[in-house]
Amino acid sequence: MYYANYNNNDKHSTFIVSNDINRERTLSANVNFATPIHDFIKWTSGLVYRNISSDNFAEIDDLLGGQYFMNYDYFENKPYDANEADMKKQKGDKWNYFYSLKSNVGEAFSQLEFTFKKAELFIAGRYHYTDVQREGKYNYPLYSDSYGKGAMQVQNGVSTKAGITYALTGRHLLQLNVGYFNTPQSLRNIYANIRNSNRLLPNLKNELAYSADASYIFRMPYLKGRLTGFFTEIENTAETNFFYTETAITDEIDKDFVAQTVDGIQKRHFGLEFGAEAQLHPTVKITAAAAIGQYTYINNPSLYISAGDVNKAIDEVKMKNYHVPSGPQQAYSLGLEYRNPKYWWVGATANFLAQNYVSLSALSRTSQFFIDPATKATYSNIDLDKARQLLKQERLDDVFLVNLVGGKSWRVKKTYINLMASVNNLFNTKFLSGGFEQSRTANYGRMLQDNAQGVPSFGNRYFVGYGRTYMLNLAVSL
Repeated sequence: MYYANYNNNDKHSTFIVSNDINRERTLSANVNFATPIHDFIKWTSGLVYRNISSDNFAEIDDLLGGQYFMNYDYFENKPYDANEADMKKQKGDKWNYFYSLKSNVGEAFSQLEFTFKKAELFIAGRYHYTDVQREGKYNYPLYSDSYGKGAMQVQNGVSTKAGITYALTGRHLLQLNVGYFNTPQSLRNIYANIRNSNRLLPNLKNELAYSADASYIFRMPYLKGRLTGFFTEIENTAETNFFYTETAITDEIDKDFVAQTVDGIQKRHFGLEFGAEAQLHPTVKITAAAAIGQYTYINNPSLYISAGDVNKAIDEVKMKNYHVPSGPQQAYSLGLEYRNPKYWWVGATANFLAQNYVSLSALSRTSQFFIDPATKATYSNIDLDKARQLLKQERLDDVFLVNLVGGKSWRVKKTYINLMASVNNLFNTKFLSGGFEQSRTANYGRMLQDNAQGVPSFGNRYFVGYGRTYMLNLAVSL
């Protein structure tokens, strides 16, 4: 890359190192109030306010041997900022995109806690208000609404939760919690393309979640633990991605860099969690934990595609019953810890992680997938078994990891010194922590062609987990 930059006729950089910068300023204030209103009732309330403003831009970190870099989109043949007289950029200059956000966030909450002889109850509510406004600092010609202030988006909602803990005996407890949560969408899911446009996504709604969990808790002298069953259903979730497509999506969108939003997603999470620890000896403790869940999409949401000033509702996405890519859906851990009376300790945990899935290409799961770009008609020779194979969600390999941790503490006069060291992934196991399907060739014919040789050019992309890592921590308390 240095060689390519150096040999350009005018010494401009073709390749650079760039950083995405978010400079945020927050002013916050909160007021909390708590008082007993009866011998067994406590009331807690509060107000929270935050004023947030941020500048967001790409910044040149290294010209890699060149003398300057052009703030120009060569793919679209347009400047990133039409208002700019000089497009030549140096190290530390902004380029590509530049916008600011201003937001006000307010919350009011209240909670009542009831304490009885064998039971504790609580009920709580929250009102949430958020407004946000984007202001584009770059006038990017591809988007007519890239520059200036956009419309202010206001979101608000009410959430509530309640719970009870009942003591069967002093060592055996039952617990139940339920909740309804009405949460504003994240900034990423409000704008069609937040870097380049003030355009809001259509059909904006708050995310809704309904949850319940029930637990059995036991506390013996040498054994304690918890068994929990949980259920959560989430509605109105949105997911936004950006990619380049080599296939025609509509008459206006063909071989473009696009912003894709899947809107109205519904998810269901349920499962069991178990954790326990046993004191085998005054110096030896064993721990065990397990989480077994199933996280799936439960509907077929809508797909929107944006490219420049074109914004199209494409189709529904056949996502129902696919797995939500939220990490391993099964996890097991077994640990052993030794604590010496001379104030040093060492521990080890063995972890097994399973049922981790890659993120889906939504575009590949619309009716558009089976449309021949050449004829605009459905492919006539579709092999359904091949199609199922192409659209099967990849499950990543299960992984086994071992971690070590240890420490020592000293007291020197009135000073306490604590030293802790840890080694994660002791055996340097190579594993994939996540991944995603590409949408570049989200078309039956193109994917067949790309997979014909067994190693597709635009196959799934993966995130590699950390190998062996070390941490050393020293704390001194005076």
